[in-house]
Amino acid sequence: MTDRFATPEIEEMVAFSCSALTPCEVEQLMTKALPVAPSSTAIKRVIRDVGDFFEKRGDEVEEVIARDAPLADSANLVISWDGVMVPVRGDGKTEWKEAGIGRISAYDPPTDGETRPQLRDSRYFARMPETGMKTLIDQVAARVAALREERQPGQVAIICDGKDSIWTTAEKREEFVGAVLILDFYHAAQSLSGAAQAIFGPDTPEASRWFEKRRERLLLDDDGVDNCCARSRDT
Repeated sequence: MTDRFATPEIEEMVAFSCSALTPCEVEQLMTKALPVAPSSTAIKRVIRDVGDFFEKRGDEVEEVIARDAPLADSANLVISWDGVMVPVRGDGKTEWKEAGIGRISAYDPPTDGETRPQLRDSRYFARMPETGMKTLIDQVAARVAALREERQPGQVAIICDGKDSIWTTAEKREEFVGAVLILDFYHAAQSLSGAAQAIFGPDTPEASRWFEKRRERLLLDDDGVDNCCARSRDT
C-alpha cells in the first residue's frame, strides 16, 4: 500500500467502473458494495495513477501481452483503425472527446468448402481522448512491425474508411509498405447510396431499388466491386 490510495483489487474495480461512470457515480456504487468506499477524489487519483503507469510502461505491457497472448500465426494480417467523437460526462458537464480504436486480425485462407478467409485471432488497441489518433496508430504500427519480424505474412491488408488522412498515413508508414488498401463495406455502401440519389433523385423508389441490388452484389459477389462499377456505368 506504499504511496497508494487503494489496494490493487480496489484499483482494478475503480478503473473498470470509470470506463462507464463518472468518479462521483463510482463512489456511490462503491459505497453500496464496500464497508468503506474510496472518495471521488481518491478515485480520480487512482485513474490518474493507472493512466500514468500505462503511459510510462506501455512498451513493457505490450511485451507481456505479446508473450502471454500472442496473435495466432496465420497467413494473412488485416489492420484497421478509426476514430469517433463521444460524449464524456464530467462533474456537472458533458464534453465531446475523440476516441480511437485499432485492430490487427489474423486470417487463414479459405479451406475446402469455404468461400471466405477464416478469422483466427484479433488484437485490439484503444486511446481516449486523443485527437488525430497519433499514439494509437504508432501502437498499431509497432505491433505490425514486430509481427513482420516474427513471421512472413502472405498478405497484409488495411481496411479503413475513405478519409484522406487515413490513407495518407497508411501509404507513408514503412510498417505498412506493400499492404493492400481496402475501403470498408459500410463506407463503400455510403458511396453507392450517394450515387443512387444522384442518378434517380433523393428518396425515390428507383434510387432505393438500385442501391439495394448493388449493395447486395458488393457484399456477396466475389467480384462485387468490379461488377458494381461496370453495372453503374451501364445505368
